Amino acid sequence: MEAGRPPIGPTIDLEARRDGVWVPREIVRKAPPRRRSWRWLRWLLWTLPAVSAGLVIGAVGLGLPQQSQAQTPSWRAAAKGDPAKLADAVVVGSESGLALYACRGPYRGGIEVGRYREDFSACHVGKAGHEIEVAPFEILSADWEMSSGVPAASLVGGELVGAHGSAVANVPLYPCRAVYRDGLHPGEIAAGSRGCSFGFGGRMLTVDTYSVLQAVSWMTWVPAVSHALPPTAVVGGQEGGEAFFVCRAHDATGLHPGKVKQTQLGCSIVSDGQEVVEKRFEVLVSRWVVSSGGAVPVAAVAAGLDSTGIQYLCRGQSKDMLQVGMVNAAAGGCQVGMQGGDIGLEDYEVLSQ
Repeated sequence: MEAGRPPIGPTIDLEARRDGVWVPREIVRKAPPRRRSWRWLRWLLWTLPAVSAGLVIGAVGLGLPQQSQAQTPSWRAAAKGDPAKLADAVVVGSESGLALYACRGPYRGGIEVGRYREDFSACHVGKAGHEIEVAPFEILSADWEMSSGVPAASLVGGELVGAHGSAVANVPLYPCRAVYRDGLHPGEIAAGSRGCSFGFGGRMLTVDTYSVLQAVSWMTWVPAVSHALPPTAVVGGQEGGEAFFVCRAHDATGLHPGKVKQTQLGCSIVSDGQEVVEKRFEVLVSRWVVSSGGAVPVAAVAAGLDSTGIQYLCRGQSKDMLQVGMVNAAAGGCQVGMQGGDIGLEDYEVLSQ
């Protein structure tokens, strides 16, 4: 990957042609050769085509903020009728009782940011006064990496505290998850551990096949209450069709990552070989900064690009719905494709570091 050009999408393998249309790479390879021209070169410098690792928006000449991998959202290819693609998707809004997800896809030489519902067939984007559908598309998702250890970029979710007066330093703990029976259970792992440990039936279980949650600066921890978890809490697994959310809680042995359901009395963690349910806990959520009038916070995370500049993810209240769209300086507000049109929200939040 070219230095100074951070990826914002690892999955859509597309290539831009000179007429501004994004098409699958293999189609481009079969196209007849075209006569080179300065016009083609100028267009190429503006669009900066995708490389095989995924879509890339160049920082040089386009004003895209430099972002490390930990600051870059994780995007996953999605398709209608494939619920597995939504398993790790981050819920960012709601409409008609259904969850809304942030999505993006290629459109006329750019990458448009919009919203997706499980009953949509494409990413819905607000553009030039219209609601348009963009496909193929990707969805903002949490990044869980299968591992036999703790990857270097893993999210630190807590720590195991050494005994008072002991020379042993505190040990970082990382959110992990593993399959057991009919469920996918979030838990904790430390470097050098033999597996992912989680609570089940009052005891601690450890499974040696697991994945570890990777760090992104646009996630944060917030206090939560049983039976009233934030709607944008990060899903970490499921059991019997009910979602587990990633939580963490303190006890005498430290701060432990764990799991919680909407129906549970607290965050299930493991401590001294046992399952413990703590009523005071935090859950992991995406981080949003309040803004208005087209302003973009300094710490906003870049997500797309069109002829007006970099696009950022935004969300705002519209009646009883929390809608999702894009904002940049030219938009004048949070631009949402809905009800067949292009709706602008004056007050909104922006996904930020």
